[in-house]
Amino acid sequence: MPHRLWIVVVGLAACAGKDDAEEPAGPPPRPVVPGAPMAGVAESFLELPVGTPLGGFTTRCSCLGNQSKVDDRQSAYNTTFVESVGIQTLPSLDAIWLENGDDTLVILKTDTIYPFDHLVEVVAERLSAETGDDLTHKVVHTTNHTHHAFGAFSDAIAFYLGTDRYNEEIFQRFADQLVTTALRARDGLQPVKLGMGWSDTWDPTGAVYHDRRGSNDALVVNDPWGVPIPTGRDPHLGVLRIDTLDDEPIAMVVNFGVHGIILDTDSPMVSSDAGGGVETVLEETFDRPVMVMFTQGSGGDASPGGVQDDYARIESLGELAAPEIRAVYDRVPTSDQAIRLETFGWNIPQDLDAAHVDRNGTVDFSYAPYEEGRFDDGVTLNDDGTLAMPIDEFNTHYGAAFCGTGDLDLPVGGIPTVSTFPYTNCMEVEFLSTIINVWFKREEPFPLPVPHLERAAAGATRIGPISTLRVDGSVGDDDQIIGFIPGEPTAMYVEMFRRRIEGQYGLPHAMVFGYSQDEEGYQLLPEDWLMGGYEPDITIWGPLAAETVQEVLIEGIGTILMDEVHQDPDPNDLYPWTEYAEVPLPELAPDLTPDAGTRLTDEPEIPPWTPLDIVFDLDIPAEVPRVQGMVQLRWEGGDPAVDLPHVTVERLEGADWVTLTTRAGREIGTGNHDILLTWTPDPLYPVIDEQTHAWWAAWQPVSHAVDRAGLPTGTYRLHVRGQRYTGGNTTWPWNAEPYELTSPAFEVVPAALTVALAEGGLTVTLPARSDGYRLIHLDGADRGDNPVVGPVDVIFTTPAGEVRIDDLPVSADAGHSFVPVDIPVDATSLRVEDAYGNGGDVAL
Repeated sequence: MPHRLWIVVVGLAACAGKDDAEEPAGPPPRPVVPGAPMAGVAESFLELPVGTPLGGFTTRCSCLGNQSKVDDRQSAYNTTFVESVGIQTLPSLDAIWLENGDDTLVILKTDTIYPFDHLVEVVAERLSAETGDDLTHKVVHTTNHTHHAFGAFSDAIAFYLGTDRYNEEIFQRFADQLVTTALRARDGLQPVKLGMGWSDTWDPTGAVYHDRRGSNDALVVNDPWGVPIPTGRDPHLGVLRIDTLDDEPIAMVVNFGVHGIILDTDSPMVSSDAGGGVETVLEETFDRPVMVMFTQGSGGDASPGGVQDDYARIESLGELAAPEIRAVYDRVPTSDQAIRLETFGWNIPQDLDAAHVDRNGTVDFSYAPYEEGRFDDGVTLNDDGTLAMPIDEFNTHYGAAFCGTGDLDLPVGGIPTVSTFPYTNCMEVEFLSTIINVWFKREEPFPLPVPHLERAAAGATRIGPISTLRVDGSVGDDDQIIGFIPGEPTAMYVEMFRRRIEGQYGLPHAMVFGYSQDEEGYQLLPEDWLMGGYEPDITIWGPLAAETVQEVLIEGIGTILMDEVHQDPDPNDLYPWTEYAEVPLPELAPDLTPDAGTRLTDEPEIPPWTPLDIVFDLDIPAEVPRVQGMVQLRWEGGDPAVDLPHVTVERLEGADWVTLTTRAGREIGTGNHDILLTWTPDPLYPVIDEQTHAWWAAWQPVSHAVDRAGLPTGTYRLHVRGQRYTGGNTTWPWNAEPYELTSPAFEVVPAALTVALAEGGLTVTLPARSDGYRLIHLDGADRGDNPVVGPVDVIFTTPAGEVRIDDLPVSADAGHSFVPVDIPVDATSLRVEDAYGNGGDVAL
């Protein structure tokens, strides 16, 4: 098989005779030398223009429903997908730079739908140039798979169906921010302690995530040692801990699988979705900024849990996950012992001839060679239930998609010579290419074979020994293998990888970073692929493609990472990067907006779109109650090509306006879930005409993640800082200058509680506003009733004066709290105040 050529070539070179003596010998391989770990971290937001399409749901394509289209607006940054219209949360961009004096590993994580191999290549080249070190295949880009973040950055044309047509400006902006953040992490390098922790019991009820692939529930697949691989969700949680030598936390890497689909196809707002919700709440379990990086494990067939709806459900996922994850993190041992560090990457061939699976010599899976006009034999399984070989059903020259469900049921485009499920559902890439050209307005011929479908970028690293909390609860020093998988790993697929790394190389607890380096669709074992369902729809090279990548990667781990020298991982150029055509920068300049920074107070004739049907109201009252109030601000700003307004909340402290921060010390503003931001051009279209650009922000007075109903009272305002275009450019980067404005000041006051008499005490409720968007309490409702946080104080009014009973306990039930208390017989009224001073009265 082609993926064995590297070993064959090396072997032939080693056996060369004396006739080759005149060939100059290369330098001997450099030994692997363990060294003390050094790490630097940096975090930022991925800031791309509002109007950039959101990646994830193909139904956002105008060709398939235009879902999430709110009006007739146009954007300079979309082609066929619906344009984004605002920000719920900005995608996080996190960087870890790890060294040991012998090698380097750079991990970059973004909240995007998937990576793009050419982006990884370009970022590695630029970092190599900046540092003077060769970082080829030492840079990992992994993503959290939100279906609600910026797209249009990938020129993998078959996957325009996931992110819209490629835009060179978006790509360059993206690459710049990755490089800048990575270099900031490098600037922060310091000696560190490392620790790894594992648990397979951390989410026992499935409150955080659950299995979504019912198609394989009855499937039995054995590992190479004859042990069945379980179906259902992957229960494993992995946690990497990075601390200073003084045991101060620097970063936490969290690894488990969950799809980023809490918000649905009808949402046009940028959001980090499920993974972002986990990061946000975990960050606030510290009392200072500590970077939390969520990485995907077997997220391909795992759906998010959580409670309540929409944005509040995202927050709830973090609230449910954080205590369980911290319980593991807090038990993880750390050490500054010397570690070995070695990483490699390969761009693995993908086609019928390259596909082969042997599972450590226990099977022999392959495709029959392509033969035009050859009909399948109608047999997919042998009498004993094993796969019939060779697979003759996938008789396609350039690959095929949509093989799982048959939902895209067209009378043409299928594999014409097949009669067996699920191959009868497939649409050949050759036909799909004509659809993509039309849908995404491509004028150039569609290349066949498709270059980016011929290779899958993957890699792995070995780090260790690391102090490890093992799954069984024991503690020891283990080497850690992390595989970087180009697509959406599923639970059975990851478990096969984990078992093979332990069984073949003796290294337990292998970790997988899914959605890394490249996008190749769902990663399924062949037997699982044959079960059909949604996941096989998003694959190109049939049932053997994903495990072929795993086979080659495991082989590379054994060849490159299991010896004591740094080998050239690709001396014969068998695994080169995919080549992409150069694309010019767009030349549509932003609008000049000289009035940017002007507050808009007049109600427009047609109220602009607001997320979650929030009632549009520009009146800012003098008093705004916690939880139940909302402040909205609208202003004329800059063109989104240059303007992504940064809106912060400020509180008056003495004579100074001070930016509100979270418990961990992070600034509250555009980017996190506290403030919503939207953009509306006028006129809505065409984008090539001169437009003005109105921006809108909303803030509901709820604390960020701790003491949600207890935001400090006081005088507040919103502060906007933005950019306006000043002209003089034909392509990005665009010249700009700053503007700013503030809202009128207002007082945040305690919320009003609802109090009612009940047998044996009182029922106390904190009602949320009917168009609110924040999580108030896990046991309540973002737009309904919520329990209060105790203890509470009850003050009775009696003829003899006030009678006060403090620190009464509360119990939550169905959105309410019960307070056990005896009411004086002569009381005429009472008042209840919760732990934050929110209060409610009732006459007796």
